[in-house]
Amino acid sequence: DTAEHVVQAYLEGTAAMASASVEFKRPNGASIWMKHAELGFDGVPATAAPMGAEISISIDFETDIPIRHPRFGYVLQTLEGEKLFNSNNRYQPSPEFAEPVSQGSIVCKLGAPPLMPGRYVVSLWLGDLSSDQHVELESMTFEILEKDLWGLGQIPPRATPMWWPTTYEFQKASK
Repeated sequence: DTAEHVVQAYLEGTAAMASASVEFKRPNGASIWMKHAELGFDGVPATAAPMGAEISISIDFETDIPIRHPRFGYVLQTLEGEKLFNSNNRYQPSPEFAEPVSQGSIVCKLGAPPLMPGRYVVSLWLGDLSSDQHVELESMTFEILEKDLWGLGQIPPRATPMWWPTTYEFQKASK
């Protein structure tokens, strides 16, 4: 077996054990940590959803030092490891708690990413203003299922990991 086949078998085994929610243990030395994470599709916890579903990632966290603005991020990638996109409230606007809290929840609404059918993997990061304290690489997996999005009897071809929402306008030639 090549290393690539071993990795593929591992990832497929991991995806087969997919769960809509995951419990985490506190990492050694972390002052802020994730206790629980959950994937949602169209507002419902699930591990599979049709193309065009709205995706959310939510976490419950605890911290030894009350905090107003925990820093949370994720990376979404294909099962093969191709990174598709990321978000982190270190560089994107986000709310903060009115008063410092020692526990709370963060919900990230991703909208409806234009993902093609296939399996995807999510990695999670949580920290404070100074550092990432809890990292869970490839901790959640989910599957996107085929759907005739526009009722045209067509599914986008699997040429890329994502189809892209595009508006087409036709205009007559001016004489």
